Amino acid sequence: MVVSGVREVVARLTANIQHIHLSSPILAIRSDLQDPRFATIQYLHDGQTQELTGFRHIILATQANGAIPLLTSYLQSLPSNQLDGIKAIQDQIQCLKAFQYRRSTVVNHTDNSLLPDNGRDLRDLNLITLNRNSNHEKLLKSTDRTSLCVSSSYTMTTHILPRPKGYPEDKPRIYQTTNPILEPKKDCLLSVATLERAIVTMESKKALALLSVPETRTWWQCPYQATTRLGELQGAREPSRADSPGIWICGSYAHSGIPLLEGCVVSARNVVEQGILKSEGVQWVHKP
Repeated sequence: MVVSGVREVVARLTANIQHIHLSSPILAIRSDLQDPRFATIQYLHDGQTQELTGFRHIILATQANGAIPLLTSYLQSLPSNQLDGIKAIQDQIQCLKAFQYRRSTVVNHTDNSLLPDNGRDLRDLNLITLNRNSNHEKLLKSTDRTSLCVSSSYTMTTHILPRPKGYPEDKPRIYQTTNPILEPKKDCLLSVATLERAIVTMESKKALALLSVPETRTWWQCPYQATTRLGELQGAREPSRADSPGIWICGSYAHSGIPLLEGCVVSARNVVEQGILKSEGVQWVHKP
């Protein structure tokens, strides 16, 4: 949690980045027919379709179901004689189709009534599920439920957010509830967000092994803390044409621990360090 909000984080992350395009949704990725070493991006800006050319690498840092249409557009643009390249992109698309998503609602608020009643039961993450053998289900059905509430079959999770440095002690604690089955009090609401999250299935576990492969971890580490290397589908480059554009995939679904956001960070670093820098023969001057 940052005192100045998410803009502070964005400002630091983008401090040294040039050529930032805002409000410019990407429409398609195309192979450059003039020079197959590069890819072209088509995007929409001010209602007009525009192009950016000369990309040696494309990183798909989006949901799996959002990456599929972009990969499909790239696949359709590849010359028919690039059989290895076509197969590599087809394999990536098939892999991403294995990841399923469910809609989630996240509410930031100051209502402590969504926490366990007994203070000894409090945790950083408080999981609450409906007891089917009690009268809770009848109570929920009789209560005025709004669009903020999800099905009572969900498990509601309330995170007690840590106080940032300098946060006044007399101010109310801030909580983040995911998938509320009970609505926070209206005068306690701070923000509401609706998003999709990847879920773990047998198919997605098999697909994950093609994007990220765990190597080593100590006995006390969780699986998502293991050292990992890029899976065989990362890069999607033809063996006979190592100079073709690299197509890389990262996100919370592309690393162990779906859908923890730590997976976004680790998979992104792996793509840069193990994929792009290695293929370009570049090393860090100062490793972050």
